[in-house]
Amino acid sequence: MQKCYLRDGTFYTENYRGALSTNYYTAKEDGIIEYMPKFTFHGFRYVELSGFDTSKNPSKDWVTGLVQYSDFEKNGTFISSHPKLNQLQSNIVWGLRGNFFDIPTDCPQRDERMGWTGDAQVFGPTSMFNADVYKFWASWLQSVRESQFDNGGIPWVVPDVLYNNKVSAGWGDVCTIIPWKIYMRTGDEKILEENFEMMKAWVSFHESKAKNYISTMGFFADWLQPLRENGDNRGDTSKSLIGTAFFAHSANLTAKTAKALGKTKEFEKYNTLYKTVAKSFEKKFFVNGKVIKVAETQTSYLLALAFGLLSDQHKESAKTHLLRKIAEADNHLRTGFLGTPLLSEVLDATGEIDLMYKLLFNETYPSWFYSINQGATTIWERWNSYSKVDGFNPQKMNSLNHYAYGAIGEWMYERIAGIAPIEAGYKKIRIAPQPRNPLTSASASVQVPFGNVASSWQIKGDKFHLNITIPPNTSAKVVLPADTNKDFLLNGSDFVENTNVKLKYKSKDEFELLVQPGVYKFTSNLNKDQ
Repeated sequence: MQKCYLRDGTFYTENYRGALSTNYYTAKEDGIIEYMPKFTFHGFRYVELSGFDTSKNPSKDWVTGLVQYSDFEKNGTFISSHPKLNQLQSNIVWGLRGNFFDIPTDCPQRDERMGWTGDAQVFGPTSMFNADVYKFWASWLQSVRESQFDNGGIPWVVPDVLYNNKVSAGWGDVCTIIPWKIYMRTGDEKILEENFEMMKAWVSFHESKAKNYISTMGFFADWLQPLRENGDNRGDTSKSLIGTAFFAHSANLTAKTAKALGKTKEFEKYNTLYKTVAKSFEKKFFVNGKVIKVAETQTSYLLALAFGLLSDQHKESAKTHLLRKIAEADNHLRTGFLGTPLLSEVLDATGEIDLMYKLLFNETYPSWFYSINQGATTIWERWNSYSKVDGFNPQKMNSLNHYAYGAIGEWMYERIAGIAPIEAGYKKIRIAPQPRNPLTSASASVQVPFGNVASSWQIKGDKFHLNITIPPNTSAKVVLPADTNKDFLLNGSDFVENTNVKLKYKSKDEFELLVQPGVYKFTSNLNKDQ
């Protein structure tokens, strides 16, 4: 976390709100006493000791910090040539370790420490790269099923300790998003079987909160959008637009789940519902790819494009308007909890890799590196929780360990390093790194059901070097950036097609290869503009 003391030397604890962060111990005798608090935990960076014998000089070995988190092993690694990107990766991992403590808490320090469903669905995919959390998520999803209301609604937090019977789109959708993401990472149909009935009930709840397929449910909306115009923590994006988008998205994921489980009739039912909601969404909120009637925001376009809610002829127009909104923000994000994870997905899918790199490597507010420039060692709840100039954000809801914006980690693994599943469980793998300035190298490895997948690239002069590991019983599509007027090297020799590596396609700036299990080294020549 960021430094937690004020300029007068006292601790900053206003963001703890009602949380008790002080332990008291009365020794029964003089001498050296060893004490460890039980039945509690604290989120902290610094410790203040008082009440000790002032004739003694305190030393650091008087206190030992014990990092507590659920029992899981590391599942992946990521490193690059850029120190701030490496710090971001470290911040993501520490946010995970600080908050995966039996349940996926929102923060480890203030008077919540609850399993907020929106935070979980946003960060869940990234967590699966960095840690072996299948059992963790499967266990928590059982609690989600047990907490589901009779009408199909999913509470804000699980376990449901608030007992307020309130529901929000983008939060309750954790019950469709996380099972599907786990399935794509593991190929395990059991996670879909266990949660299919919950998913169907949730979609039915969505439908009950809609009129003519347009949702009336939103509540948290695009939570903590920066520089919002309406001054509300919920951001500027229409709650109804958000609710309708997630209604369609959950219907689509439920349809995909039915298909994966071989449930043909249910696939047809939910796929038809998805298409119906998508058409209603476009008719209500868009004309020719432009948002109408409600606030035009980056998130409104991201939801429409990410969830496939626009007709084909209007997608390019929507992309143009999204790029305009980003340009109006001086090429900075204006997205909160729900919009931020979709930025990289949409910009990547629409070919705007350069812009995504720009957003990721921005140094000024709001951006990931802004917090790092202020000294962050975990992910913050707000893009501006602290600044060296202004100090701590005056909002009491100001966690300095809050993993939601760490969702960018999924794109770092999948597109900077270039490891992604084509089929569920990585039976077919895509190795397609996207090298851009200011990076000169990046490397990642991930444990998948078949073994270890690794991708490591480096640029030296006009040469692109890619080393990969493809595990047994899989195959990979490898996309190699290159000047395809020149040949590339495989394991140090001129490439000759063989049983392990076949050339499938080439354009002017890339080779596409079909690769069988093994360890390979590729070297290509880059174009001047690559």
